[in-house]
Amino acid sequence: MDTFAKYESQDSSAEGDAERLSALNMQAEAVARTGDIDRALEIVARVETMARSHGDTHELGRAGCVRATCDYLRADYLSAHKASLESGAAAERSDDHMGLAAALLIAAACQYQMGALEEAHMALLQVLDIAAETPDDEIAFRAHNMLGMILTVKNDHAGATRQFDMAAAAGAKMKNEFFLQRVTVNRASLSKNIGDALRGAGREAEAVACFQKDITACEGVLTDALRANSRENAAGCAGVLGELCMRLSRSPEAIALLEQMRGHGEAMKNALVQAEAQLLLGRHHAESGEPQLAKDYLERSLALATQANARRLVVDVHASLAHWYELQGDSDEALRRYKHFHALSEEVLRAELETASRVRTLWRDFQRAQKDAHVYRERFKALARDNELLATRTKGLARDALEDPLTGLANRRSLDVRLTELANTTFAKDAQVALAMMDVDHFKEINDRFSHVVGDEVLRSIAAMIRSHCREVDVSARFGGDEFVICFIGTALEAAVAILERLRGRVETHDWAFAQPGLGVTVSVGVTILRSGEDMTGLLARADLAMYRAK
Repeated sequence: MDTFAKYESQDSSAEGDAERLSALNMQAEAVARTGDIDRALEIVARVETMARSHGDTHELGRAGCVRATCDYLRADYLSAHKASLESGAAAERSDDHMGLAAALLIAAACQYQMGALEEAHMALLQVLDIAAETPDDEIAFRAHNMLGMILTVKNDHAGATRQFDMAAAAGAKMKNEFFLQRVTVNRASLSKNIGDALRGAGREAEAVACFQKDITACEGVLTDALRANSRENAAGCAGVLGELCMRLSRSPEAIALLEQMRGHGEAMKNALVQAEAQLLLGRHHAESGEPQLAKDYLERSLALATQANARRLVVDVHASLAHWYELQGDSDEALRRYKHFHALSEEVLRAELETASRVRTLWRDFQRAQKDAHVYRERFKALARDNELLATRTKGLARDALEDPLTGLANRRSLDVRLTELANTTFAKDAQVALAMMDVDHFKEINDRFSHVVGDEVLRSIAAMIRSHCREVDVSARFGGDEFVICFIGTALEAAVAILERLRGRVETHDWAFAQPGLGVTVSVGVTILRSGEDMTGLLARADLAMYRAK
């Protein structure tokens, strides 16, 4: 009996409304996983109507979680994130730990997809706290596996390896072949990055050994996944194997594997998987001197990526098409395509930053709702001590990780995280990023002459002026002491200079007598623009040098 038939049978044989609602929720999720989102949502709507009429808040919250899953599977990540947090808040109110964990897992997946990696990390830490109190190997697997993926993106290879090890242990404990296949493929993706780093460092023999080891591991997974008819794992495994074979110049094998990936995507009706496979095939054939075949693959990839609303993938395909025209010697069309690619890159970057900002707002609202739920449960004497500890720890982590306590700006740790995120999303896209370094002139004399209390007030006032000159998408932080960093996203150097000159003038003309009679304050500012291929360390160093020249 297949999964869907099993839950349909449970629905027809359920005794009582609660059991029937539970069976319907599981049926809806099973249907969603087959790709039939519309049918799944019809079942969810039926559950929600029944649950409201019976006052069953538990199953109503679970239905919201399934609705979030549906939105996630069709790549509507913002809607999925909102629905998952609403479901999590309902689970919190009804003291449903497993429901809260399930909702947080979906929320974290959405945050990961939308670039809010720190929020995803915090959500998963909450999931692991729940799993520690109410042991559940599946929840632990999903949390550790996703943490491994996040740390892979952050290039924390050792941390990602530890998380994948813990995920594998949970999968082995459950004897769940699907989960073990999944974590093996994710390990291979991590190891592929490690191999690329070794190759980039000139350690070719070690890189080849790394790639070969991954191929051996993935070949076993692919065989098992095909035998178990697990198309989701088979598609992911075929894709990783194809890329590994391309790195080892095993062209025929790479093509066959990527075609397998594409076929699995078609069978699952998953446009995103198909688009990724077509893109890799197009790039391979372009470099192999098969231009017409390459163009066919790339154009199909563009249509599928557009259908899947995978905007970042759409940008990547446009870049590959521009490169294709360049290889064919059509410089005019290549230039036109590259211009279109850069325009799309900036548009997507702005949208991603705006979306990430909205995600962070929703997450803060959810955390406030969690606190309200803690108070509610405290009134009824249910798990007051444990929940208060969780709220305190989460609040402390968020404050210490993200905010400078004196000025309210981002702190140095948060700045490093945000700049790393920018590096991962802007370098290859050549987006305009202007970075300024600013410090207070003769700040030590202000402290010595007027007191540290006055000095602190000066820093708070300047921070408020910085905030008023920045947009929501920009990054502003206290770098340390009396130094500040401002990063303008999508802003040309001339525009950044104009903004900073207004800010410098405002500081100079500000009436500082409110803090101390006779006090005057000026600042020195250095600004520079991100160069193609440059990392954030180099950008900061040049901004710092420009600031000292300004003095």
